[in-house]
Amino acid sequence: MWALAAVPNSHSFPSGHALITLVVYGMIAYFLAEHYPKQRRRIYSFCLALLFLIGFSRVYLGLHWPTDVIGGWAIGAVLLAALVWWYKKGSVIRAVRWGVGLVALLLGLIGLILPIIPGIPLLIAAFLFIFSDRSLADLFKKKKIS
Repeated sequence: MWALAAVPNSHSFPSGHALITLVVYGMIAYFLAEHYPKQRRRIYSFCLALLFLIGFSRVYLGLHWPTDVIGGWAIGAVLLAALVWWYKKGSVIRAVRWGVGLVALLLGLIGLILPIIPGIPLLIAAFLFIFSDRSLADLFKKKKIS
């Protein structure tokens, strides 16, 4: 029997490794596939294999249940789809600003519960990141063609 690489000391759902790697490697694969369209199938296949191996390693090491990894992949897929949509909709800077804003919003909400993280300043920063350039209504409003 293998010894655990690290003893988990908190809740494990969803797997942060599965979530973050899907978003980061998914965006890298998307950008590479856009730049090298003839290699698109190889790029996405390599990315999927890498994501599977990372998820499998979390279960194999006993740090997560399979449902934790699947949950991380599901949330990561939603985040990845949102980032790709924002990239196609506008500039990368806006997508990055929204991503940072959403992370700050999440950390701010956690900070309201746990006094370790400064919740109120993070919430203020999140709203500045998200709503500084355009309002949500402007993002979903259809442009008129004259």
